[in-house]
Amino acid sequence: MKFEALLEKIPATFENLEAARREYLLFEKVFLILCVLLPCIVLLITYAVSSETSAFWAFLLTVAAEVCVYEFLIRRKRSNYIQRFRDDVFPHLIRLIDEDLEYRFELTKETFDWNAGGLFTPASDFLQKIEMKPAVLMSGKGGQFLEGDIILRTGRQSETQRFLFLSVDCDCGLESRTYLLPKKIERSLGRFSQFFHTWGKPPKTELISLGDTDFDKQFSVFSFSEEETKVLLRKEMQEFMVALQSEFGDTVRAQFFNRRILLALPLTNQSLEPSLNCPADDLKQLTRFGDIISRRLEILQEFDGLMRDRCAPETV
Repeated sequence: MKFEALLEKIPATFENLEAARREYLLFEKVFLILCVLLPCIVLLITYAVSSETSAFWAFLLTVAAEVCVYEFLIRRKRSNYIQRFRDDVFPHLIRLIDEDLEYRFELTKETFDWNAGGLFTPASDFLQKIEMKPAVLMSGKGGQFLEGDIILRTGRQSETQRFLFLSVDCDCGLESRTYLLPKKIERSLGRFSQFFHTWGKPPKTELISLGDTDFDKQFSVFSFSEEETKVLLRKEMQEFMVALQSEFGDTVRAQFFNRRILLALPLTNQSLEPSLNCPADDLKQLTRFGDIISRRLEILQEFDGLMRDRCAPETV
């Protein structure tokens, strides 16, 4: 898809955004000039009416105050620009990609209750704790998207991972949960793997083996019901998950539970924020964003189709 051609359809939006960008850069330039001149003026005036020591301390206090004001104002201006970028450009671009896909920015950690979903707490809560930063939420008739940073904390150490989550609503009549996690998580848990998703209670889930397959070599499957799991993870679904693992690395995760199917795909360093440097960089960023969303849409549709096949009775 030629996203440059799509972007040509919303020139007014980019004109408004460019005006906001120029306003931000002008403010930053003027403020930096004042930051240089003001301490010098304060130094000269204080030195003229007082001692050298007073002038020196006045100079330092002025510089410190400028740093604080600069951080506050510049961060606020940048935040306003990014918000306008999200509000003005992303919705138009997404409607051009898929008219049924809506977009909004939400400051929430509880949108899909990912912590309860268990994709990022692979053992009892005394092993790891999770924190999720504010996320971008997109929804359409095919499913929902959630972009966010997952911060895993183990003791004093923390690891940040950026993911784009796909949620498919599909009533498959599942009565138990099934988790697909990278094989390395099972190895890292070691003897604690038996406590997976029990939060300190007696073990309820089982580690399910689906035979000597590529899928079994790459994923650990934990489930409350081995029978449901084997019906759910038929050959086509296994091949689909293995292909995703190959495309996105060894951090792809999934959860199957009742009417909600969650799939987590890593975004690595693919930020969805504007650069503020120049319109060309923003255009590249939007093109990258369009590629990301289009690919995830394809995955979502394929995933949705596979799940609906799983819901249908298997023919002999």
